[in-house]
Amino acid sequence: MYCSCYRQTKDSSNWWRFSYELELPKITQEAKEDLYGFMITRFIPKLRGCLKKGGWAQKEKEQESGGTFIVSLLGRIFVVRSDYQIGEPADSFYAVGCGADLAKGSLYTSQGSKPLKKRAQLALEAAQRFSSGVREPFIILESGTS
Repeated sequence: MYCSCYRQTKDSSNWWRFSYELELPKITQEAKEDLYGFMITRFIPKLRGCLKKGGWAQKEKEQESGGTFIVSLLGRIFVVRSDYQIGEPADSFYAVGCGADLAKGSLYTSQGSKPLKKRAQLALEAAQRFSSGVREPFIILESGTS
């Protein structure tokens, strides 16, 4: 698996993509039975190591931070906060970043009405329309479900 982060240059003319190879721990049957625990005890240490190695993790006043992420695993959504706390939203969708509330509103109103990829695109477009911090290009990644 690869972690990809996108950053806009200071002059807003280019986007830089930073990719880091994240070696995921094996998901055993025991881990499947306690996926939240797996995220805390197995996934987060691997993520922290990956972000440190790639130079993305920051440490200030003895407090480490690594950004906010959404992780979808075995049909569940987990939110990794900048201090590596794990949350699991009550809804079947989530968004992060400066346009998160706008995107979540769009995702909420489109439940059951459109394919997921189209809903994601519309949510990003709504966030772009009403938040100056959200801009294309949008890259929507899909993975198989099992």
